[in-house]
Amino acid sequence: MLKKAWGSVDDRSLEEIEIVNIGDEESVIELWNKFIHTHHYSYHTSFFDTTLAKCPRRSCEATFDRLMNCFF
Repeated sequence: MLKKAWGSVDDRSLEEIEIVNIGDEESVIELWNKFIHTHHYSYHTSFFDTTLAKCPRRSCEATFDRLMNCFF
């Protein structure tokens, strides 16, 4: 159901996804590869390392600045 709602990754070429999981990155990415367009993801083992945790009120702006405006 989630994949059906998400749609094709080819239609979402500019989308970025953050994944939080304690498993090793390679196996987790393999499980979620139907939701990831090429390399457009970041992997974290702690929620507190995510953009949402660091910028809870402006996570969309922080992601846009990091990825599109190159403000790291």
